[in-house]
Amino acid sequence: MATQAKVIIKGENNLTKAVKSASDFLSLGGNDSQFAAMAIKMAEIAARKKEERSSLLLSRARLTEGECYIGQVEMPEIRKLDMEMVKELNSLHFIGEHRNLIIWGPPGTGKSWLGSMIATSACKAGIRTRWVGFPQLLRELAALKRTGWELYSSGKSQRKIAKDLGISRESVAKYLAMTDFNEVVAPKWNKGKSKLDPYKPLIRDLLGKEEGVFRKQRWTAVRIQSYLVGECGYTVLGDSYHLIRRYMKSCRQEMARESKAAGGTMELVWHAGEAQADSGEADFNEGGVQKREKYLIISFPHSNKCVAVLLPGENGKCVCQGLQLHF
Repeated sequence: MATQAKVIIKGENNLTKAVKSASDFLSLGGNDSQFAAMAIKMAEIAARKKEERSSLLLSRARLTEGECYIGQVEMPEIRKLDMEMVKELNSLHFIGEHRNLIIWGPPGTGKSWLGSMIATSACKAGIRTRWVGFPQLLRELAALKRTGWELYSSGKSQRKIAKDLGISRESVAKYLAMTDFNEVVAPKWNKGKSKLDPYKPLIRDLLGKEEGVFRKQRWTAVRIQSYLVGECGYTVLGDSYHLIRRYMKSCRQEMARESKAAGGTMELVWHAGEAQADSGEADFNEGGVQKREKYLIISFPHSNKCVAVLLPGENGKCVCQGLQLHF
């Protein structure tokens, strides 16, 4: 039986499978001391290699928050965290199910920490991970495209470029062919014909004449349908209210984009020194006791900074006192 098990190990190229074979042998009552020592040694090697790989993946992930673990979560009850959901995300089941994950919330709620926790678990599980912000991603793609073009213009083949940059040949061909990283991807489905198609130019013309009209006197889906059916005699649209409403929405969005492209709107600019002040209330932990206090906050949009001070109320006197404390 020991000889049989050794043959299995010799034929395995994967260390993990070899350890499993050794474990199966021992569980079946194998008493070969030499083989048992070999199995223990192989298990130690496998654990060390797994730890080395996870350390390598963590260093390559470039996590902004560093390594984060679920045991580091503080005050989940006060912060009203759904720990069951956090544990479910930490189990990485959504990766095996090929599902995307979007973490959304206001600043300071722990989105980056939660993402770092999931990335740390993924690295520990042997999954390659990379932490990158969207602006940085666009810059890297643009730089990769420029580098690819430089190498391509110097006479290197796409195969050589892929080898030098450490990416696939398909990616090289895709980046060399791209002209705009922000291009809108066309839908993959064909919407087909609609019974509203013959009347779309009329609806668009009516909406185009709304400029300067008071918002409460503009066309609504109900008024458009009544006009088309009652005054124009298009009775085929008698039950097409939802169809008309969806088209009006898409039409107005398209017209708004065209107006913006033509300079119909102005970009919001915050100059240095401009500030916004607002008051509110929030829960604070003071000496282990949770209290609800009022505060005055002043934000500076140009630098994206803010300062805040606790006050006893939200009246004019408190606002003046808060401004005096700030400045």
